[in-house]
Amino acid sequence: MQICHDVFYSWQLSFIHSWQPWRGSPSCVCTWFLWWGWVCYRIFELGISCTVFKNFRNAAKNDFNTFRRGADVAILLSNSYSDYCGVASFDELVSRETFGTVAKGCATGYYSFGHEIGHIVGAQHNKETGANNPAYPNGYGFLMKPPVKSGYRTILSYLFIGYNTRINYYSNPAVSYKNIPTGETGANNAGVLTERRFLMAAVGDESLSCNLVRK
Repeated sequence: MQICHDVFYSWQLSFIHSWQPWRGSPSCVCTWFLWWGWVCYRIFELGISCTVFKNFRNAAKNDFNTFRRGADVAILLSNSYSDYCGVASFDELVSRETFGTVAKGCATGYYSFGHEIGHIVGAQHNKETGANNPAYPNGYGFLMKPPVKSGYRTILSYLFIGYNTRINYYSNPAVSYKNIPTGETGANNAGVLTERRFLMAAVGDESLSCNLVRK
């Protein structure tokens, strides 16, 4: 294991970028994200994200709160993956298996950090991917209808023809980006996260402290 020298910077930037998608939302949810263990594992240089995620989650050994050190979410930052940008549990607030992993290069500029946290709460990809979210019928990402040829897509949306640019917004019909609505009635991930914020806050007990390692 090798601790990356810029891990503290990655933590700061990930925190900032995960807070920003809430800008302009009627209910601001910006304080219930807590993370621990910001370590970049060189051993996962070309690893498979699903395998790393499974090992990370299994390491909790059913003592989830202690493993998260009292935080609501635990995200493992890896140096890189050979397949996906990240993987996380989906809609696991009740079980409290609130774990995920993200490749460091995707965590901020591609906003995969906030993307995976959205999945943990119950937010889903855009409908065009064939994603299904029966528990939260409005909990989908959104492909923004552009006035020009190149469109935008919200943070939970996958790459789609004509929508190359992912923006750091959760889908929300009440919020616009460049005068384009970031959601619609059937695509409101911000609403799902806002509705479930108190359940999320109850996951961890914030009883343990973190020792951040810097090099």
